[in-house]
Amino acid sequence: MSLITPYIANSLLKQIDQSTSTSEEIGSELGSEAKADGKDSQAEQEDGDLECPAKRQKLISAPRRFPEPTSDEQLAEASRPPPLVEHSKNTRKCDKWAMSTFREWMSQRNERCKDRPDELCPEDILETGEPETLSKWLSLFIIEARKQDGRKYPSSSLHSILSALQRIMRRSNTRQFNIFELQDARFQQLHRTMANVFEALQKEDHSSLREIRSIKVITSEEEALLWQRGILGDTSPVSLVRSVFFLNGKNFFLGGGKEHRDLRLSQFTRKGDHWEFIANRSKNVRLGGANVRQENRVFRQYPSPAAGRTCHFYLLDLYFSKLPPSAKQKDVFYYTPVHHLSTNPNQPWWYTDHPIGWNRLDRFVKDMFQEAGIAPKTNHCLKLTGLSQNLVSKVVNVTPGTED
Repeated sequence: MSLITPYIANSLLKQIDQSTSTSEEIGSELGSEAKADGKDSQAEQEDGDLECPAKRQKLISAPRRFPEPTSDEQLAEASRPPPLVEHSKNTRKCDKWAMSTFREWMSQRNERCKDRPDELCPEDILETGEPETLSKWLSLFIIEARKQDGRKYPSSSLHSILSALQRIMRRSNTRQFNIFELQDARFQQLHRTMANVFEALQKEDHSSLREIRSIKVITSEEEALLWQRGILGDTSPVSLVRSVFFLNGKNFFLGGGKEHRDLRLSQFTRKGDHWEFIANRSKNVRLGGANVRQENRVFRQYPSPAAGRTCHFYLLDLYFSKLPPSAKQKDVFYYTPVHHLSTNPNQPWWYTDHPIGWNRLDRFVKDMFQEAGIAPKTNHCLKLTGLSQNLVSKVVNVTPGTED
């Protein structure tokens, strides 16, 4: 056991005295800081109490977040209906035609049903009819609607009429529902009727198309009727362009509307006693498993005195002489006839410089035969007629031309 010497004992007593004094100093310092913090908090609270009325006054005097209450007049102005959309000329024309057709159907139906009040269509059905009632009468309309000649409208025309009636009802600002909305059960009868009627019309259209395709060749009797009835001829711009179209298709073996649309004036050249026509390149064909490119064929069309005014050579001469210079610069073959020629018979140009539209060219032969009252044919019949009858007047198929 070790002994504590006097020197060690004195050192320990001094360390204990120093630790005690240090603890008292730290305690006194902490107490002073706590008192100071308390005074600061009290001062801040007193300052906040003094500043609170000032803050409230500042908020009261600041600009207001929201404006003054809106008046009834301002609300009415803000909620007025949007301005009517200005439709195009064609849309307005379509709306007028649809409304006229619907009104005429209503008038004739009510005249026939005047002894049966329950079957009379209300004259204000488009303005005031309830959706279910409107659905019923529109369904009856698309079932009974007919053209001026009594034939049925195609499904596309019926849909256009219904779309026009929808626009008319919406413009009245009282008929804001959509008759084509499939989720609207109020028009379920109309939707089912449209589906059934349109499907039946499409089947009839396909049946008519099959009939047209089965009648392929244009007989000599049918062609003679076209000339006799003035559908083809050289006395007017319309008959002349039809004649050139007809003979181009038959003598140069041109089929559908696209082959006629692709024609250019530059493909025709007057060379002395004949017209030379360079056909467009044919499509590639498969021969023996390989692709073979067919070159351009060249046709020569000579005058035929026996044909008289139906001669292809003569009609080409006349057609080219009636085209204005501006049309020849555009290098399209078929141009729109001048319709006011009768008021100025001495006018040198029979055609404008506006090409005939593609859709109109596609139905050229069909329109000719309908106007003549003959069983319908298509543009393809011209090519088939030329190939099957081999009646190409003075046309010689010479050596294929070289590529450009």
